[in-house]
Amino acid sequence: MIAFPDSTKQDVVHHVSGYLQARDLNPDNIISSSWCRSVIDYGLDPSQKDLRTILSTDEVRDQTADIQDFFHIAKVGTQNLAQRLTGAGYAVILTNSKGVTLYSSCHSNLGIAWSKADNIH
Repeated sequence: MIAFPDSTKQDVVHHVSGYLQARDLNPDNIISSSWCRSVIDYGLDPSQKDLRTILSTDEVRDQTADIQDFFHIAKVGTQNLAQRLTGAGYAVILTNSKGVTLYSSCHSNLGIAWSKADNIH
C-alpha cells in the first residue's frame, strides 16, 4: 500500500497519472477518479505488485455457507447480467462483504480476496 499521510489530493492524482502514463494508458476521467479514490480511501497503490489472496474451493464454499439461499438468487441475477454484457468487454463479479469473489463471469477470479483491509486468509 502507498502512504500519503501528508500528501494532497493533487499529489495522489500526480502519482496515479504518472503510473498510467508510464504504461501508455489514457483512461477517461471516471477511471482515473476511481483509481485516485482507491489510493486516497483504501490505500491501494496501482503501482504495487499483486497481493491478492486466493482461497481454495473449500474456503470459497465456507464463505457462502451461511447465505446459500441469497447466494443462489444473487448468482442467477449476476449470470443474467453477464450474459447481457457478453462481447462488451466487461466482467461481472459477485463478492461478499469481505471482498471474496464468489462468482465471476470471467471465471479466473473465483476465490480471490480483493479486500486489502480485512486481509482474509
